[in-house]
Amino acid sequence: MVALGMARRIPRLGPGPRCSASTRPPQSSFANPCRTGAPQTGRRSCRPASSFRAALQILPAASSSRATRRFDRRYRPTCAALSDSCAACRSGWPRESRPEAFRRASGAGATPHRSRCSGDVPWACAGGMDGATPHLPKHICSNLGDRMSEKNIRWGIIGTGGVAQSFARGLHSLPDAELLAVGSRSLATAQSFAQALDAPRAYGSYEELVADKDLDIVYVATPHTRHKQDCLLALEAGKAVLCEKPFASSPAELREVMAAARAHRLFCMEAMWMRFMPLYDEVRALIAQNVIGEVRMLIADNGKAVRFDDQHRMFQPPAGSCLLDRGVYALALAQGLLGEPEHVAGQLSRNSRGVDEQVGLVLRYANGALAIMGSSLTAHTSNEVRIIGTHGSIHIHAPYYNPVKATIWTRPPKAPPGQGGTVRAWGARQRLMEKIKASQPGQWMLSLVEESDWPRRKGRRSVLFRPHTGNGYHYQAGEAMRCLRAGLLESPMMPLDASLRTLEIAESLLSGNLRPT
Repeated sequence: MVALGMARRIPRLGPGPRCSASTRPPQSSFANPCRTGAPQTGRRSCRPASSFRAALQILPAASSSRATRRFDRRYRPTCAALSDSCAACRSGWPRESRPEAFRRASGAGATPHRSRCSGDVPWACAGGMDGATPHLPKHICSNLGDRMSEKNIRWGIIGTGGVAQSFARGLHSLPDAELLAVGSRSLATAQSFAQALDAPRAYGSYEELVADKDLDIVYVATPHTRHKQDCLLALEAGKAVLCEKPFASSPAELREVMAAARAHRLFCMEAMWMRFMPLYDEVRALIAQNVIGEVRMLIADNGKAVRFDDQHRMFQPPAGSCLLDRGVYALALAQGLLGEPEHVAGQLSRNSRGVDEQVGLVLRYANGALAIMGSSLTAHTSNEVRIIGTHGSIHIHAPYYNPVKATIWTRPPKAPPGQGGTVRAWGARQRLMEKIKASQPGQWMLSLVEESDWPRRKGRRSVLFRPHTGNGYHYQAGEAMRCLRAGLLESPMMPLDASLRTLEIAESLLSGNLRPT
């Protein structure tokens, strides 16, 4: 028997404004394929692309779930909603109902804080900026916060590839971020990029871009074989750096970048965008609150068949690597959720050019937990994650590196020997789940109670939706901006040592040492 019911509904959003044809982006290779110029009325109007689900990646487009279709039909936001639903940070939460994790005591009482960044008060760690929070190590604090607290943070982008375009669009989701300049090795390419993505300045070399005195931070979006030299170039010019993953080609290169950032006392962070997704904030909270018990296993896969092309960088050494391009997602996920592994083992297969095209990894932790992960350039996989605990599991739906949906299974623990039924902790766990849902309206859209066997006993399934209000790239940019305003030189969510450890594991596997300690 299955009982199906909707939780509290998201408030219905009003109509958006009419779009002017003058806002249509230029038709170039970088142009965003948004529909503009049409009269806009009602909830279904002024969607930022031809399909709400495809544009904002709320739900899989091919889903046949009745509840999924109802969610998509009732909660289509408008352009006005995208700009006004959360003026501080586009977090998607109404200010009056954000969970306590993103609130702080301030003067007359608790006030909502900008859940992701760009806020005037850091939510994760204040870095010793006030007396109520512990100080961070000296090498990751600076005095830059005061001069950046009252102005927009101005960005420059090194590179004009696909990831640079996505990042530029993501910046437009942040009200206090300004895309000021873009640099390319070709001035014509930089000008085309700047025109299409509303950057007022374009430079024909990376050196010219980092010499711009008005820039606060530079996003490095070149291939990872250039990351070291481009990051050092920006740091030497006095610019903070957000560098696309992987941070470098080897741990030795990353150590040089870290040394330069600390010597110049400049902020530096790897753009591992998955670590900053809002859904993972919820997953970490569920694990910390013991909702699924002790985590015993994490299973992740990331695979998409790519047609072999010996001219493409993915199939040419040294730039090509399945592990460095895709496998680092699973490594970063396991590191963020489970911590430092005690032992690592793995295998990989290489193509005729010597590039690894499939990778399998097993990480073992001190408590006996395992993380099992695989990545492939030759096969399509589910691109999902399962986190299995002693009393339940969390299923993060595809794509797990940019997720908006998770299914949480919880079940009663086994009764002690000689006692029938289930232990009282089951009722406490269910009350905790209901308390979490009540504190986060608009996210827990669906709740099912199943009397069928799972596994061979009563269990509860809840589905968590955490839709984006942008394309997902703005969350990592927001974290960088939050750190700059707080005067931090590293992000507590993505410290440089974590990036270094990921590269150390990858290098050990690529070099044939399959059991680093």
